[in-house]
Amino acid sequence: MNEKEQLEKMFRLKSEIKTLDDALSIKKAEFENLKNILVEYLEDREQTSTGKYAGLGHLTVARPRIFASYEKDDEASVFYWLSENGLTDLIKRSVNSNSLSSVVSHWMEEGMEIPSQIKIYSKNQIRMYKS
Repeated sequence: MNEKEQLEKMFRLKSEIKTLDDALSIKKAEFENLKNILVEYLEDREQTSTGKYAGLGHLTVARPRIFASYEKDDEASVFYWLSENGLTDLIKRSVNSNSLSSVVSHWMEEGMEIPSQIKIYSKNQIRMYKS
């Protein structure tokens, strides 16, 4: 396969990936919508599961999964609350990986030394331009 054929295939694959990603997003939204409709249907009837259907199965409503977060401005009070409740093991100090990568990239370009504790890997990148 020559360079032009490889480029043609890459553009075709990129387009196919976009089409599949879009289709997947639509299907996920459709699934979530149907899930919410079915859960509401069951809740209205004070039921926790659907009927059992041969060759298909059934659905059971599980306890809702909770997602918790906090604003950066509230970090001190959240950390205090966690500490007061014996949950200091949940408190982690971290550095944003994108920010660290940006700094390391800049330092490498400038020929500056990077501490050995910082692990570095590179990934080839391309930019595709359609004419």
